[in-house]
Formats: sequence, C-alpha cells, structure tokens
Amino acid sequence: MIYATLLALGPSHALAVPAVERPMLLVIGLYAAAFVPCWLAWWLAVRMPAGRWLIAWVLGTSVLWRALLLPTPPFQEIDIYRYLWDGRVASQGGDPYRFPPAAVVAAIDLERAGGDVDAAFPPPMRRLVQAATAGSGAYEAIVREVHFGALPSPYPPVSQAVFAASAATSPFDSPTRHLKWLKAWLTAFDVATLGVLVWLLRLTGLHPGHAIAYGWCPLVVKEVAGSGHLDSIATFFAVAAVAATVAGVQSARPGVRWAGCIGGALALALGVGAKLFPVVLATLLVLVWLRRDSWAKGLAAGLVFLAASAVCLAPMLAGGRPPEPDPAARADAAAVAEPAAPAAGPMDETAILPPPPGDELAPPAAGVPPAPQGEKTDGIAAFLTEWEMNDLIFAVVVENLRPQSGVAAARRPWFVITGDETATAITAAWRDAAGAVYPPAMLWSDSRASFLLARVITAAVFVAIAVTLAWRAAGPCKGGGSPAGALALPRAAFLTLAWFWLLAPTQNPWYWCWAAPLLPFARCRAWALLAALALLYYLRFWLLAHRPGPGVMGTAYDGAHFFYFVVAWIEFAPWLALLAGESLWRRRRSAECATLHRR
Repeated sequence: MIYATLLALGPSHALAVPAVERPMLLVIGLYAAAFVPCWLAWWLAVRMPAGRWLIAWVLGTSVLWRALLLPTPPFQEIDIYRYLWDGRVASQGGDPYRFPPAAVVAAIDLERAGGDVDAAFPPPMRRLVQAATAGSGAYEAIVREVHFGALPSPYPPVSQAVFAASAATSPFDSPTRHLKWLKAWLTAFDVATLGVLVWLLRLTGLHPGHAIAYGWCPLVVKEVAGSGHLDSIATFFAVAAVAATVAGVQSARPGVRWAGCIGGALALALGVGAKLFPVVLATLLVLVWLRRDSWAKGLAAGLVFLAASAVCLAPMLAGGRPPEPDPAARADAAAVAEPAAPAAGPMDETAILPPPPGDELAPPAAGVPPAPQGEKTDGIAAFLTEWEMNDLIFAVVVENLRPQSGVAAARRPWFVITGDETATAITAAWRDAAGAVYPPAMLWSDSRASFLLARVITAAVFVAIAVTLAWRAAGPCKGGGSPAGALALPRAAFLTLAWFWLLAPTQNPWYWCWAAPLLPFARCRAWALLAALALLYYLRFWLLAHRPGPGVMGTAYDGAHFFYFVVAWIEFAPWLALLAGESLWRRRRSAECATLHRR
C-alpha cells in the first residue's frame, strides 16, 4: 500500500512541478513509514523455517517494490540526467570526460545563432552536437538538465559502459522513457546484489531471511528504483568480491581457493571501475589471503586488483588537456552567439537543488562557449576536494579548523569551540607544511586549506579503523573454515564501508547503499536505524523551498544553514550515542560471560 501510494504520488513531485507545490513531507513520511513493515518482516523472516520458498518470497516481494517505483520520477534528484548524457556520448564513440555538458549546450546555442562551432571548439564537438540534436531532440533536453554542467563527468568507465549499454539498447525517443529504461538497468544490478547476498548468507551460515534487511530497505528501494542512482553497480561488484573471497577462504579445494582469490580481486577492481569507494575494501581482502592462506595468494590478489583497476580506470586517467581552438576564432564565435533562453526544468529550480561547491564551478554565461576542461579528472577532483553535504563528524572537524571571523553570525556554526586565533594559526601552519611539498598550496584560501586539512585528519582516522578491522578479520578465528569462522570478513567489510561513509564530508543517503547489503552481519542493532535516519537529508529541500529566510524555529539560521547545523545533528548525534551505548553494553556482557565461563 505504501509503495502503491508513492507510485500514485509520482507526478506530484516531478521536477517540472514548482518546489513549493510538491508533497515533500508526505513522500518522506511514507518512505519512513515503510521501515516499520520492513523491520517487522525482518524479525519474522528469521524465525521462519529456512527454505527455497522463503528465498523466493523475499526476492519476489523485493522485485515488486522496485517495479512499483520504476515509473516514478526521481524524488528531489537529477543525477540520472548526467548518466543519460554520458551514456549517449559513450554509445556514439565519444569521450564523456573531455567536454562538460555546458560546453555542448553552448555549442548548440552558438550553432543556432549562426556561429561557427568548428572555429570555437575542437572537432569532436560537432559529433556531440549531432548526438544531442538527432531525432526528436530528446538528448538535447537531457543535456540541458545536467547538474554542475561546467564539469566533465566524474563517473568511472565501468559505470559509463552501463550507461552506454542502456543508451544503445533503449527503444525510446523521449527523455522520460530513456530515464525509466536506465533506471531498469540500475535496478537489475540492485536485484543481482540481493541474489549475491542470499549466497553470502548461505556461505556464512546465517538465516536467508536476513536478506529482507536489504531487499525491503526503503532507502535502497527509493535511491535505486526510485531515483536511479548508479551506486547499485559498484555495490554489486563489492558484495560479489566479499562473497567470492568468503567462498574461497572456506573451501579446502586449492582450485576453489584460487578462484575465490582471483575472482574476488577482479570483482573488487570492477567495483572501483564503477565508483571508487570499493577501494577501501582492498586492504581487507588482501590481508585475509595473506594471514589465512599464503603470501602467494595475498600477493596475487593485490597484483590482480591493482592491474585490473588500472585497466578499468585507464579511459578516465589517460590523456590530459584537450587541444584548444584558435583564441581569435573562439572570440569571434562568442561574439556571434546570443544569450540563450533558460531551459525549462530542474536547472531553473535553484531553490531546491544543491548549490555548486564554489563560484569557480558555476556554469558559464549563456551564449559564451566555455573552454574545455583542463583535465579529464576535473569532475572527480572537484568532488573529492570541495564537496560537503549532510555530514556531522567532518563538519565538527572542519568548522573548528576554519576561521569564523569573516562569517556572518546567522551562518556561524553553534558548535565551534576553537577561537579565530587558534584556527588561523592551525590553518597557516598546515598551509606552510603543504606548501613545502606542493607549492600551489601556499595560495589556498583559509576555507580551502581548512577543508583539505579536515580531509587529512578524518582520512587518517578512517585508515586506522580500516587497518584495525582488516587485521582482526584476517587473523585466525574460531571455526576456521566453517561458516561461523567466515562471519568476520563480511562484518569487517560492513564496518569499513559504514565508517568510511560516516567520516566522509559528503554523506548523501544513497551512499549508505554501499554498506546496506552487509547490514545482517553487523553486531549492533543500532546500525539498522541509520538508513531511516538518512531520510532526514530530504528535509533540506523542504527547508530551502519553504523556509528560505533566517529565523527558522527561532534560530538565526535560514533554511539551508538550519539543515547544516541543526538537522544534521538530529540525524546523527542521537544515533552515535545509541551506537556507543549498545557497544559498551555488548562488551560488558561479553566480559561477564567470559568471567562465568572461567569460573
């Protein structure tokens, strides 16, 4: 009933509908309500007899929920328009990392204004203009909707291959139908992940009913089948890598062990080629083979992973600055172009879309053809060095490192305890230290320097956590090659991905889908609440649309800063306290049990 209601509400939150008219709170409430039957079904399923009928029921109902959301428009998301355009470019033999979508839009407008596209842009631009305007012009409408269009694509080549396959096989010629077709492709990876999870549960001896924790998870259903996020591709390969490694470690047959070793490394490399986050599991998988088997398998796993990852990422990393057209010809072409009328659609709705992370990333003025980006990796570099959203731990670190003297009182975080003198001194010392290795660091602004220092600090904390988890999971454990002994690996994989997300500056809710398949292996029940709490992220759009001015709930903040400095704390702080309390309780119970056992 909940998903059928969401299906019926789909047209009411389409991007063409003004933000203030969308039933955002109702949609968020329905997704939150769906967690109640999800948790209840999980509790019931693991108490039922394990059998094929139960697995078929979990798989069937999980597919049904996704099928109900496939026809709906993405809720407050437009990332899929980038995927659609990248797929079109790749399927036509183009390079999605060379020209940003804004350059293609400018070239289309220039051509219609009577300008010379070939004089203003390198030759490949002509092919992209034709790819966008061919047929009914569906892809022209798509390229005009791409968010952060001034940046080239940040998505790695394996995902690009999926986008291209979707574009090449789509039988439709309208933006809406192309979108639904690509969502179906991404949902297929999501369902495949559920199948791998069932296999992993069998390998580790857990009840197959635990698969419902992922199959029915409303956040996963919303982010993949509903909003069409590409993370399902990399998540599938990451979970497959964990399952293959568990299968290999458990087996007593040398051939199966080698297959698990090489297969796990290849799957993880494909995951990195789809989205970079699976790289954080590399240390865990290599150490498992080093400590539980031999140096030969550990070395083989590491080398295969590195070589396959290099091959997967080569199209993104190869090459650099594209050739520039003649400056005089480009200036003449720019003079011919007239400012284009703004396209209707989500790009007009600045009140409900995330702003660019910096002014330097804003799209160029309409009608002026922008120069190509300097490097193919500019898109992903901007994400790694400037994006910050929906974070708590990182926000506390960075705001206490950032001098606040130039920040208006209505935008100043309430949780800053360091003084401006201390923050300035730390930032200056860090800038000097970084400048000794990388001279351009001396030109960083205080804001950029504090952001990068916070990234270094949180990355160091994560590395310590990840290495500790990997070392413990890879060590000798009770049960040896039995299913019980295999639990340590997926549990460590879950915690590695979970803490990677919690310590990151960008904690988009769909990133939680990386760890969601491995939730059944988490010891603490508090982790199950995190997917539901992540839905609070979408209150940001309601606040931007309905509370744009200062004074939200008696505070000095406007809607955006109320979300950053208040809602994010409601989302994460009580949960962190609950996780800490449950962890302490479990340790105390374990200590008491050990004492009784010795007696």
